[in-house]
This record gives sequence, C-alpha cells and structure tokens, in this order.
Amino acid sequence: RGSSIRQLPEVTSKLAVLLNGREVMLEGLPPGLCRRDSVAIIGAGLAGLAAAVRLNAAGVAVTVFEARDRLGGRVHTVHRADIHAAIELGAEWIRNDGGILDALRARQPPLHRLEGKHHVRQRTGVEELDDAAVPRGEIIERLEQEVGGAEQRDVSLTDALARWCADRSLDGGRAMLRHYVEGFHAADPVSLSTKWLLDTEARHSAHAAGWRCAGGNDAIIAGLSAQLAPHATVCMKHQVTQVRWRPTSVVLDVQHHDHGHSRVASAVIVTLPLALLQNTKANGGVYFHPPLRERQGPIDRLVMGHARRVVCTFREPFWESVHDVRDLSFVLSFSAPLPTWWRADPPGTPMLVGWAAGPRMHAAVQRGASAAQLHEAAVASLADVFALSVAQVRAQLLACYSHDWSGDPFSRGAYSYAAVGGHDAPGTLVTPVSPTVVLAGEATAERGMNGTMESALRSGIRAAELLLA
Repeated sequence: RGSSIRQLPEVTSKLAVLLNGREVMLEGLPPGLCRRDSVAIIGAGLAGLAAAVRLNAAGVAVTVFEARDRLGGRVHTVHRADIHAAIELGAEWIRNDGGILDALRARQPPLHRLEGKHHVRQRTGVEELDDAAVPRGEIIERLEQEVGGAEQRDVSLTDALARWCADRSLDGGRAMLRHYVEGFHAADPVSLSTKWLLDTEARHSAHAAGWRCAGGNDAIIAGLSAQLAPHATVCMKHQVTQVRWRPTSVVLDVQHHDHGHSRVASAVIVTLPLALLQNTKANGGVYFHPPLRERQGPIDRLVMGHARRVVCTFREPFWESVHDVRDLSFVLSFSAPLPTWWRADPPGTPMLVGWAAGPRMHAAVQRGASAAQLHEAAVASLADVFALSVAQVRAQLLACYSHDWSGDPFSRGAYSYAAVGGHDAPGTLVTPVSPTVVLAGEATAERGMNGTMESALRSGIRAAELLLA
C-alpha cells in the first residue's frame, strides 16, 4: 500500500517470503518477478548450463543463479596474450567420446590427443615407465573376483589389498595402485569403495580421457552460454542460501552483494558441488527446508576429494634436452611435493602442469597452503624430477598459475568419489527429490563417471529431461 512502481520488485520479494510456496495466484505482476512456469538453476557450471540449454530449447523460462562472477564452475580457463596455450586452472582432460568432445568439434577449436610416453624419476635418472613391470592389472583382476559381483560386500581398497593382494610379488603393483587412486581419483584408499573403483576402471579409467582443447575449455562454456537466448537469464554474483520447496513450487533465498531477496519458481535444479550439500550450515552451502532427508544418506556416502595443481610457463622446454625426453607426456616423482607432471600441447610448448592429490599431499601443497608456497613447491619438485638445482629451474621459470579449489567457498574441493557402501549412491541422487527439486553435477554421475566434465554435462541434460517429463 502506497508503494511506487519502482518498489515493486522489493514488495514482491517480501511477498514471496510470506507466501513461502503456498498456492496463491499472483495476478498483474511484471513478467519474470514471480513466474510460476519458470525453472531456477543453482550453479552456472557445465551441469547448470547444460540443463539451461535443454530447458531453453523446450521453451521453458529459466533463471540461473551463479555465486561467482564468471561462468564455468570448476572449468576455469585463463588466457594470456604472451602465452600461446590456454592455462587451465580447473578441469582439463576431455573424454575420448561423448557430448563434450562432440560440442568442441562442432565449434572447431584445435583439439589434441595426448601423445608420448610416461616417465618416472628413478635413482639413475628419468626412465620410461614400464607398465608390464607394475602388475596393477593382476590386482584389479583379483579384486574383480572377490568384490566385483553385486552380491559381494563392499570394502575399502586398503582392506581389499590386505585381504586378497598381499603377495610379495605384488608389492610394486599395490604401491602403484595407491598412488593412482590418490592422484587420479583424489581419493583416500582407507575410505575408497572398492566396488566403485572397479566400476570406474571398467568405464572411465585414466585412459578414457586423452583429449585437450588447445584454445581452452572455456570454449565449451561459451558454446553453451550462446544457446541460452531467448528464455534463459543468468544472474551472476547471486548466491542462493536457502531453498524452501513443496511438491508444487520452490522459493529461493538469494544474496546479491549486501541485498537479500527471494525468488519463486516452479522447480529448481541444484548443481552444487558435493561439499556444499554436506554440512551446509557449517560451510556456507545451501540450506534446504524441508531437509533432503532421503538424499542425505547417499550424499554422506560420497567424499569430496582434494587436489592442488599449478601451471608453470618457461622460457623454453628445457626438459627435452636435460634427459632427452622429447616424447614425454607424463613424468612422475613420488618423492616430490607435486609428484605428477604433464606437458601442454602441442609438443614443444614451454609449459608443464604439476599435480598433487589425495590424503598424503605434502604440507607445502595441502589445503591452506598459500599460492607462494605452492609455487615454491613446484620449483622444488621440478628440480627433483629432472635432477637440477632450484636455481636452474627458477632461471627458466616465467610464471606460475594456480587456483585453490579446496579453499574456494563455492567448491570446497576438487571432485567426488565414493566411500565404502557408496558405490550406488549417485544412482539414488539422480532420482528427483520431488517434482520440484532435482540434483545434478558430477557427484550425481552413475557407474563410476564422477569427477569428469562429461558427467557434469550429462547430469544437467538428464535433470532437464526429468523436469520436462
């Protein structure tokens, strides 16, 4: 009463709070303020954008709320005028088949498949890694026999190795498998589900993703965002703090700068990283009312893994001449703070990417370590890998780039994996909570696809299809 038309958005926001999802027809309001035929999407990463594109194509009005000031979520590409290759601070590797690769091929950016050999730092120097000398395959076969069937009880990888793979002849294979699950899956073998690991290795092992986009993975994000008109709106720097849902509608509490308001929608797709669905009151995630009780069990049986990566640019690819490793793709040094390194594409690009993950990360690269500490650890690690002095590496170094995903309040980690008993948890999460609430994101990926760009894309499309159905 007595309000001017300029105050109408504030009035309708307060009205939405009072109504709290009740079935009340709101007549005569400007389009978009309280549309009951609209769908809200939380998160503008791959899952959120894919869902928005699918709904937009069906003519559904969509509003995407993104807490960051950029699109992409855990896809985060940086471009520098003085560096010819894109700098990926987040997701990098592209599955050998699927929607991501198809979308990139349609946009025709330069794509490269990883070529070269894996090397490892030995006492005698950098040597080619001989997979035949590391009987990891034999271990996987044994685990398949013992826990691979649906009727067998799930156990942690640590327990499984102690029970069925304790032979002295498998010492090297056990150690390499532990390094692999810590590094590639960012997982703790003490809690990792063996059933989930076997499922993952059968469908999405490290060999299943060997492509990279030389122009940057932000090309995927640009391609999706270009398809959002005319029915989709993206609200940047809008953090959803609470979702109040009923079987017929949802009300979202949204924080934008210092101003809070509420938005009403017919349904919501939640694409938050796993960590923001766990202990939401403590870590600044989204609070659901009523709580997602039927989903909390599966959510708690998944774990957010942690990783640190650093991209180093150099004056020249000095490693090619130091140990004559012109065919290098990956090089490992298990004694270094950043034990895994890979080169950029195309070959000869003076750039290396360092990686550390899992529960045994060196103190210099753990959560809470500063960017300066991480960059110093990168120099020390490369000196260790190539048997050079720190001064020699630093003389070649131009710059280091990194992003702390575990310290990022909107991710709180790298990507998810399943703990013991959680191998089928993602299959539960994909079922809609109600006709108005659907979860999506890499943590909801079924059959061992967690932690991939492809899984995020598919989950967003699936969530949109569920709502349309």
